[in-house]
Amino acid sequence: MNHGKEMSYSQHRLKIIFENYRDLYDVKWRDQEFSKIIKEKASQKLIAPHNIRFFIQRTKDLSNLEEILKQLEVSCEIVQELSKEMKRYKPYGQIFLLLIPRLEVRNKNAIKEFYTKAIKSFREEFNIRIPLKPWEVCMDKFDSIIELYQPITSEYIRYGHPSYTEALHHALEDHKASNDLYQVDSFLSNLLKGKFNDQDFSKIPDLQLEYEKGPLIELEEFFEEPFLTITPFVIKLDNGKYRMFYTNVKRNKYTKILKGYIASALSDDGLNWKKEEGKRINNDTQLDSKYSFAPNIIKVKKNQYRMYYVGSDGGKYRILSAVSEDTLDWQKEEGIRKNFDNFNVSVSTPHVIKKFDNHYIMFYCGFDKFTYQIFKSESSDGLNWTEDTLIIPYGSELDFLGVQDPTFLEYPEGFYRIFYTGADGNSDYRVLSAMSTDLNLWKKEKGIRFSYKKDEKTQGVHLTSLVKIKEGKYRFYFQLYYQNTYSIHSGILNF
Repeated sequence: MNHGKEMSYSQHRLKIIFENYRDLYDVKWRDQEFSKIIKEKASQKLIAPHNIRFFIQRTKDLSNLEEILKQLEVSCEIVQELSKEMKRYKPYGQIFLLLIPRLEVRNKNAIKEFYTKAIKSFREEFNIRIPLKPWEVCMDKFDSIIELYQPITSEYIRYGHPSYTEALHHALEDHKASNDLYQVDSFLSNLLKGKFNDQDFSKIPDLQLEYEKGPLIELEEFFEEPFLTITPFVIKLDNGKYRMFYTNVKRNKYTKILKGYIASALSDDGLNWKKEEGKRINNDTQLDSKYSFAPNIIKVKKNQYRMYYVGSDGGKYRILSAVSEDTLDWQKEEGIRKNFDNFNVSVSTPHVIKKFDNHYIMFYCGFDKFTYQIFKSESSDGLNWTEDTLIIPYGSELDFLGVQDPTFLEYPEGFYRIFYTGADGNSDYRVLSAMSTDLNLWKKEKGIRFSYKKDEKTQGVHLTSLVKIKEGKYRFYFQLYYQNTYSIHSGILNF
């Protein structure tokens, strides 16, 4: 670590951070005469909060100044020191540290469940002793490395700083080291493959997504100036025709106030569309007084359809529902289908599938002012839904800023794929994907599934609907973000 490098934190700020961690962990040496010396030296040598936290954790039970100052030097070189320690940990600790960055799902309970299974398998295979409560032991032992956070409803777990991941990589790359980390890493890799029922996703035929046509819905000039058309969702009707539900967002020329409602269009071939009169979902209740958008329709029974859509009163976004017998006239259902209790968090872009008569699964986006992530919930009646489960987190290279717009596809071989929009660090929006065999554990696939650049003014694509044409061939519908507005286009998916 280069200590000659310009600091990101002032001396004053580092001292405040030091005092906060010191008080938080109630260190033994807090009231010692030499505590001021430690604070001064720490604020000079420890250049970032994670170094300070690491130092406080390692010295909280010490009372000898010489020993404390020795740990101060160690904490300056946190990557190298952690790398050495990781190679010396017992296998149950190494499994814990290796598992956190490798599981896509970061929910604390999900990680604990898989960790418990991994420990049991490791003990049976290698016949070694494991503490009575290894998870609790690790949570306490690695308190200075891990971080618990609660962005929405459930508690999640991650490394507290990228330096800890870097230390793990250093430990694994040190081929001269005599430790068990390689054996543990190999064991865990094989176990993680089994997490997906030992299915080889490479057996699924390669996807080909190609641009077809657009814009499919032309904007018209009225008193209300058209602003954008978004979130298309298409169903095939019993008479062989197609109906597209989409969102019109209009801005009044004079007041500049935005309003969004759900409209529809009809087509004989899924390509050439004629707008239908009226509004399918209007802004006539408090919950959707500002916006109604992102429609998703399923057939509930022979003569009944349910639409899940997003409603907003200008503040939070919630998932609501309506029912219809002909898909033209819709009756809104009372209540909220999905909502986060946290006032600062909203939900959006639902995609619902009906597995059986009494089993519904909803994939949807949860977002706050910082990022987007994809969640899953289940229901026995399509109205009341279970707690939110994070299935596709943000944070990979291609979705560094967020993931949204889940669109579901089931394969006859028993695989499932979710297409989703990923935003990278440059705010480019492309279609990415994740695979699963059980609808619970999802593995992100490498690469980009679909991206379309009309020219340098194109800002991204959002795929929101799939319609089967024949076996192995689908038409997909997406919104194109171009010159700060959206329009609806189509493409062909072959596999």
